Amino acid sequence: MTNLTFGIIKPDAVRAGHSGKIIDRILSSGFRIRGLKLIHMSRKEAEGFYAVHRERPFFAGLTEFMSSAPCVVMALEKENAVKSWRDLMGATDPEKADEGFKVGKFHHRHETVDPDTIDRSIVREDVEALAGLERYLSAAMGPPVGFKTCMFVNSPDEHFIIDALPEHQNVVVAAGFSGHGYKFCSGIGEILADLVMYGATPHDTRLFNLSRPALAIATPPSC
Repeated sequence: MTNLTFGIIKPDAVRAGHSGKIIDRILSSGFRIRGLKLIHMSRKEAEGFYAVHRERPFFAGLTEFMSSAPCVVMALEKENAVKSWRDLMGATDPEKADEGFKVGKFHHRHETVDPDTIDRSIVREDVEALAGLERYLSAAMGPPVGFKTCMFVNSPDEHFIIDALPEHQNVVVAAGFSGHGYKFCSGIGEILADLVMYGATPHDTRLFNLSRPALAIATPPSC
């Protein structure tokens, strides 16, 4: 049965410039776009559109977000369109989601980039780097669903930075957590609280000091 369904590309994706990629994915999944429009909902319009969720705790945040910037609304056509659209988006409940996994390769390009000019396009070498992991798995990975380029912020030796500024002991810095810092958030939080409140911590943080050799910056000779 061929029928219609409704889709939205939300404000964050539009703002980030991903509309084209999302539309390409929709078309490659067999949908036909019968109508498409860029709109910017007012808060009142968003509240009306999501009125079914009015009593839910996330209603205020949802309507604020959906009215924060333009979004793309679409009328989509495909056989069994509603189910196909839900399958394409994926289950919102992890317990009901299809089987699959996420895999990434740490620093596989070994590039130093500027966040304002980083090239996030996916090339063949990126796909091959991840596909090469299949030989370590007990079953085939299956076709890829999507790719994304992530930008890491790390120190030169890839250890964290947790210390007070030498000339401003009342300023504590913490940085370089991209990739695995979340695993240590409780311990890092305790250390930072100690440094801010007491100026010291009983934990050994020498590995994370600003004065460690890996962070040394050569100063130009004085004239």
